[in-house]
Amino acid sequence: TFLGVYFPAIASLLTTRVSDENRSFVNGLIHAGPQLGSVLTGLLGYTFLFSHGWEYMFLLIGVSGIGWGLLLRWLSRRHTSKMHYQLLDSSPKQELSNNGTSSGSSKTINVSYSQRKEPPTCVDMPWRSLIRQGPVLAMFYASFCEGFFFHLLFSWLPTFFHDNFQDRKHSAWMYNVYPWIAKGISATLGGWISNRLIQQGTSITTTRKLMERLSLAGSSLCLFSLAIACQSGPLADFNVCLGLVVAAMFFQGFEISGVTINPIDLAPSYSGLLYGFMNGFAAIPGVFGVSLVGHLLHSYNNWSYVFLMISAVSFSGCIIYSLFASGKRLPHIDHS
Repeated sequence: TFLGVYFPAIASLLTTRVSDENRSFVNGLIHAGPQLGSVLTGLLGYTFLFSHGWEYMFLLIGVSGIGWGLLLRWLSRRHTSKMHYQLLDSSPKQELSNNGTSSGSSKTINVSYSQRKEPPTCVDMPWRSLIRQGPVLAMFYASFCEGFFFHLLFSWLPTFFHDNFQDRKHSAWMYNVYPWIAKGISATLGGWISNRLIQQGTSITTTRKLMERLSLAGSSLCLFSLAIACQSGPLADFNVCLGLVVAAMFFQGFEISGVTINPIDLAPSYSGLLYGFMNGFAAIPGVFGVSLVGHLLHSYNNWSYVFLMISAVSFSGCIIYSLFASGKRLPHIDHS
């Protein structure tokens, strides 16, 4: 619930504080942070769990989150206060240079505050116009496919390795760490590549489509290969399966510079709201998709069907996004 507020807020900050040419790399760095947290949790948590138990594991994560939140709160208040005092110091000087008197200084400050626009609300957002736009629908569907991949793999990956490689229980930390390292690297790398492409004159639309194709098509190919490996008989090679999963997560990380940042391109004034709505679509598979995988395994007891299903959904998202997505600001909707 609380995490659902974080990413739309990041989208709004990127819209107002970071230029188009640098936005992809900054966004990639920000989204690499959760992957680093997953890596640390997988490494430290694995040893901490066996030495102290689940209770202290959850307590450690909770206290760390609260401490980090308080630190961010303190830093943001300090930055806001500094900006406020800079405004108070600069406005009278500017008024004196223009009029030769300080009598209008307070008026200048009041005008600067009164001219600030209030952030748009859900009521202000032109929903009816948005849902008729092809790029918006393509963005929502691609986000749904990314969520389908992530939630199903995230929920069932430990079960897959536990059921098929019980003799490799000592290597459980690998599939809890390596995929997140790979995704963190690709999230940062994709942001850097996107920045370079845009700075060299490549259109934002072409850049977003390229990153999303790498994400959806690449992860789809890896899971298709994993499905073939499952279909061919007993899974004898733990390293091959782990490598395919890591590669799939690596490709999926390129979505950070694709569909994830697309709301800022389409409607900067409504980027936070649009991102939140898009993120809701990505969360839908976490509700019914996980249960669907359980039903498939219960009925057929075949992991290849699971990976083929995820692969097909991801590939369909790649096609839809390639055909209809855009990085241009939507006309008659965003006037920022």
